[in-house]
Amino acid sequence: MKRLPAEFRDEARMDLKEIQAWYQKQRKGLGGEFRAEFRDKLALVCQSPGLGRELAPGVRRMLLNRFPYLFVYRPQEGYVIVEGVFHQRRDPRLWQERIQSDE
Repeated sequence: MKRLPAEFRDEARMDLKEIQAWYQKQRKGLGGEFRAEFRDKLALVCQSPGLGRELAPGVRRMLLNRFPYLFVYRPQEGYVIVEGVFHQRRDPRLWQERIQSDE
């Protein structure tokens, strides 16, 4: 299967920037390590969009391994939409509200 392109909601871009900045403050280079793991997982999803666990009809999530984060995405015809990046211990209503605002 061909690798699909990814599109990001504005909120998802902000999520990534904020998380990366936080990790960078903890230790120089850690923000880049977070971003690299995110990119690797996103590449997997773009290669195989059905890989992540389904959270709701048409909505999936992918966990990061090293960092306690996940991203929520929607496979579409010809691309993947990244809805947001969330801490795994945060209230799931955060991602639920975000995907409902898209409908």
